[in-house]
Amino acid sequence: MQILKRIAIIFISLVVVIIGTLYFLDEAKYTSFQKEILDELHKDGTLKITIMRYSDYARISITDKELVGKIFNDLSSVELKKVKDFSSQKEYAVRIYQYENLGFEVTKDLKYIVIFKGSGNTKYKVLNDNNYLKTIKNLDLQITE
Repeated sequence: MQILKRIAIIFISLVVVIIGTLYFLDEAKYTSFQKEILDELHKDGTLKITIMRYSDYARISITDKELVGKIFNDLSSVELKKVKDFSSQKEYAVRIYQYENLGFEVTKDLKYIVIFKGSGNTKYKVLNDNNYLKTIKNLDLQITE
């Protein structure tokens, strides 16, 4: 009888450990734009943002701190979940230049973001719909020849 109790305790313990591990692994997939990009920027550094719209290759470069702040404010509440891949076409490429180059691309349906850091990239699904590109969409991007 004691052997059965020990086996039951070991089995239950293993199940709890496995469920806990799976929960924490899944939680590790969730992050935010704030954590992935904005927290890595130095507030006192000179910043330059370049934005390109893929549909017509229109571009703009921004150094105005107020406009940069509006763009970052729009992006600050974006919640993300890491994904392996997606099949949507990209609509915008945004590069942030400071001490390190950071960047991201947004898909046409606005449901996915690819974040570039260093020499790698990570793909994310956007979890909340908060009109995070409203300032970018209202910019007067210029078509370059």
